[in-house]
Amino acid sequence: MKHNNLLKLVGAIVLAVVTAIAFLPGCAAEAPAPAPAHAEEQSVFTLRVQHCFGVPEHEAYIRPMLTNIEEASKGRIKFEVYLVNDLVPYEQEVQACMAGTVDIVNGVGSHAAVPLDIAPLDASPPFGWNSAMELVTLWYKRGMKEIFTEAYEEMGSIKWIGIMPTDPTHVITNKPIQHFEDLKGLKLDAMANIASILDETAGTTSVALPREELYLSGQTGVIDGIVDMGATEAHASSFNEVFPYFLDNPVNGAWLVWWLINADTWNSLADDLQGLITT
Repeated sequence: MKHNNLLKLVGAIVLAVVTAIAFLPGCAAEAPAPAPAHAEEQSVFTLRVQHCFGVPEHEAYIRPMLTNIEEASKGRIKFEVYLVNDLVPYEQEVQACMAGTVDIVNGVGSHAAVPLDIAPLDASPPFGWNSAMELVTLWYKRGMKEIFTEAYEEMGSIKWIGIMPTDPTHVITNKPIQHFEDLKGLKLDAMANIASILDETAGTTSVALPREELYLSGQTGVIDGIVDMGATEAHASSFNEVFPYFLDNPVNGAWLVWWLINADTWNSLADDLQGLITT
């Protein structure tokens, strides 16, 4: 009997407590508020990018790569992309990156007028390396990365974020080259560090034209060829239509094309976003 009375008492107390709680002010049941996300996870970074290529390479290579980064960031990074010379002249893009006019730039030192004595070496030094694999080995295993990164970053508020090896550099012309002597007298669009050697040793005449003028210049006979790229890029840009002869002895094994980012922009990014970009 005492046991039954105890159960009744406990039951009454529980009922009273539950009823009282239900009518207490401010005690309505609510779902817990979600924990606030980190500020950097909530931010969306819109980064201005200018690269050193034209429309064909942009659509085939550059835009897909940047889209991969945007998707991997789950919308936290957006890229406004400009082609070569669109936002600032190519030879001023490194200075524009340091000033924050552009967030990310892509190019090679000799083309972009980088004021460093090592700049010609990061373009495509004649016979400097035999392949992209050799370049990557020099970069990651033989100290080249440390030398170039330090030199560029000492110029000012930029960070070197990566390299993009390309095709070997070949001579592409409107007439066949069977012998070394066949180069004599040809007018070629060539990078400065290659042009000086060809002009001196092979008797060519080198010019430097804007990229958008190369196709028409080949059509009209203003130039006889290009020494600036490999087969992939020549085909993507349709230069093979006006320069159908491809000298398969490469002038070099690959270009070293860099990616630079404004230092303040870089420091504003969360660690995982920095990792996405460098990867």
